Amino acid sequence: MDGIDAGVRSGGNFLAFFMRINLVAWFRFVTLVLKEVCIRVGIASPLQMNIEAYKRINEALKLYLHELEKLDVELFKKETEEYNNVVNIFTTAKTDGELNVMLLNAYYRLGINKPWEGDFDEHMSNKNGTLEFE
Repeated sequence: MDGIDAGVRSGGNFLAFFMRINLVAWFRFVTLVLKEVCIRVGIASPLQMNIEAYKRINEALKLYLHELEKLDVELFKKETEEYNNVVNIFTTAKTDGELNVMLLNAYYRLGINKPWEGDFDEHMSNKNGTLEFE
């Protein structure tokens, strides 16, 4: 009825037709018709499941974004630069002994606790010895 009324009152003027028609109602009507077609064709259930899955994904991404916003970006950049410097130092090692010394120095410089006590070789030869990472 709304479409006929708008057509009659517009007198054939295209602009007047769209000014008189209830676009919100027509949008809602088309949406409901498409939803009904999906139900009758049998794609509504999978479609609804996909929509619900995307909603859950969206909520998870919002939570993740909220956690990311808490990160201190400058501290992250500083730590990353320090780790990159350590990796660059490792590339200069010529022997296993040099690399071992560099690794131990990196542990101390970065403030990382070693997962063993004392000498590594002695620790690894102890059958009861365990590595404890923090």
